[in-house]
Amino acid sequence: MYPLDIIFPRNCEICGNNLLYGRDYHGVCPDCFRQIETIQGERCNKCGRPLISEMTTCTICRERQYDFIRNVSVFEYAGLPRKLIHAYKFSRRKELSFLFADFLYIVYAEYYRTLPIVPVPGRKKTRKKSGWEHIETILSVLHKNYGVVSYPVLRRTGGKAQKTLSFEDRKKNLNNTITPFINGIRLPTAVVLLDDVFTTGATA
Repeated sequence: MYPLDIIFPRNCEICGNNLLYGRDYHGVCPDCFRQIETIQGERCNKCGRPLISEMTTCTICRERQYDFIRNVSVFEYAGLPRKLIHAYKFSRRKELSFLFADFLYIVYAEYYRTLPIVPVPGRKKTRKKSGWEHIETILSVLHKNYGVVSYPVLRRTGGKAQKTLSFEDRKKNLNNTITPFINGIRLPTAVVLLDDVFTTGATA
C-alpha cells in the first residue's frame, strides 16, 4: 500500500474503482489493465493501421505521399487507450506516463531499438495553458527505465490546432512552424519522431 492511500485513496483511471494495497499498474487496476489492447497482426507498411483485407499497404496510403518511412502506433485511438490518453493529457494524470512508456518501449524495441527519439513539439499555447509537456514526461521515463536516448531538437511556433483540418490543410498549417534547434547535437541519418496521436500523418 502506498503511504497516502488511506488518506487520499487512488482510483483506477478506467473503471474508477479504488486501488487497494498498491495492486495496480501505474493508475490502472489489474482487471482493466488486462483489457487494454495493443495493435496486433498485419499493419499497413506506411501508416501502421491494422489491415483488414488489404495486402501490405492500406487503400488510403496508396494515394498519399508521406515524408517519413513508416509509422508504428501502439494503440488504436479508441476505447480504453483513448480514455487513458485523455486522462493523461487533459486531467494531468502523470502516473500514466509510466504505463505509456512501458507499452511504447515494447514497440520501440521491436522496430527501432538503436535509433534516438525526437519528440514532436506541442503548440506553445497549449503547453503554456497546461503547464507541462506530456510527451517529454514519457521520454524521461523511457530514459530512466530503459536507457532510451532522446533529443528535443524541434521548436514549434505559430499554427493552429490540427484536429479539425484535412490532410492537405494540416500540411499547410505546419509550413515553417516546426524548425530544428540542433545546438551542436549530431543526429544520425534516421530518427524516431514521437507524437501522441497519429491521424493523417501530416505532422510527421
